[in-house]
Parts: sequence; C-alpha cells; structure tokens
Amino acid sequence: KIQSFEDEISSLEHLLQNANLHFKFNNKSAAKSLNPAKQSILSMIFREAINNVIKHAHATEVIGELKVHEHQIKDNGVGIENEDASNLKSIKERVDYLNGKLIVQSNNGTLIIVEIPRGDLL
Repeated sequence: KIQSFEDEISSLEHLLQNANLHFKFNNKSAAKSLNPAKQSILSMIFREAINNVIKHAHATEVIGELKVHEHQIKDNGVGIENEDASNLKSIKERVDYLNGKLIVQSNNGTLIIVEIPRGDLL
C-alpha cells in the first residue's frame, strides 16, 4: 500500500524531532484532493527537501504548507549559496515529471515552492 501524503508528513515529523528541529506543516489534508501518484511524488519531493534541511541548513525550524496552487517548505537555516534549482536536481526532476514549476528563494533560510497542475498525470 502506498503511504498517503499525510502519513509521510507524520513520519517526517518524527525524523525532524529526532534531529531537534521544530516542524510545522499547514493544511496537509489538502493533499487528499490529489491522485495517489501525485501524492507519492509530492511526498518524495518533501522528503528530499527535508533531508537537505537536515544535512545542510543548520536550521532550527522547518515549515511546510499545501496551498491550492502551490506547495512550499521553508527553513530558517543558512540558505543556498546559488539559488539555481540545479542544486536540487532530484526535486527538479520530480517537479518536471509533474509538469510543474520549481521556485527556490534563499533569504534568512531557504524557501522551496512547487507549483503543480491539478490534472491527472500524463
């Protein structure tokens, strides 16, 4: 059985607690409106982003949020030197697979915004 997006966020919450990072995720139930394949890919994107925070950000806090038109994750760490998404190759590949758009901003931490169309996968 494929783990739901909400279950994935719960497991990431435990991972971040073990890494002594405060974690808040807003509106995770919004993922229920996505098909299981999109939920799974979105889960992989968030897991990769969280792993990057743990390894590189020196952050104390991570905030994730699902919105109708975009999904985002932000940390309060050191940021990314080069905001070029090539630093986030596996995330970029997954976003591209969903015909989405990846926006990376680095200012008092890193903000990753993923915009994906709501239609079915091709």
